[in-house]
Amino acid sequence: MNYEWEIKYCERASCMYGSMTRQLMSLIADPEVISFGGGLPAWDLFPVYQVKEAANYILDNDGPAVLQYGTSEGYEPLRRAIADRYTKKGFKINKDNVLITSGAQQSIDLISKIFLDKGALVVVGDPTFLTALQAFSLFQADYLTVPLDEEGMQVELLSNILEKSEVKFIYIMPNFQNPSGIQSPHY
Repeated sequence: MNYEWEIKYCERASCMYGSMTRQLMSLIADPEVISFGGGLPAWDLFPVYQVKEAANYILDNDGPAVLQYGTSEGYEPLRRAIADRYTKKGFKINKDNVLITSGAQQSIDLISKIFLDKGALVVVGDPTFLTALQAFSLFQADYLTVPLDEEGMQVELLSNILEKSEVKFIYIMPNFQNPSGIQSPHY
């Protein structure tokens, strides 16, 4: 029996496309492949030993509690440690201001859900992370681009945009910008 599921989809679903990141990852999952398109670190640079040590420490100290479902905000001792780190740098922050996500894409999606309505303006670098644009488009936002140079987003052009437009937020990567690889000397 064939059923036309599309008639049940919400309007927003018409803006959804297959994940370009997922397609790219399927092509470059081989550790022998060096891809300049996916922004993947070299396999031999992963700190496997240090991650194993950290995992063992957590399991030894917190036991089964770390394997149980937890709060959606993330592992509390990690949130507290992050807050403490930034408090020492002068930020007024506590664990309740920290949210642990599964990665950048989940963060971009959450921010988009909170801030973007249809027609909202987002400023992005040109070029920028393709899947961020997919997330913004899903929430029917519009984006304005600002060219990048060797130091990142061209701030003088950004000022002009901000004077003339009501922008919800600016999406920028100050370090190891994807896809350009620009690293701001001020970071």
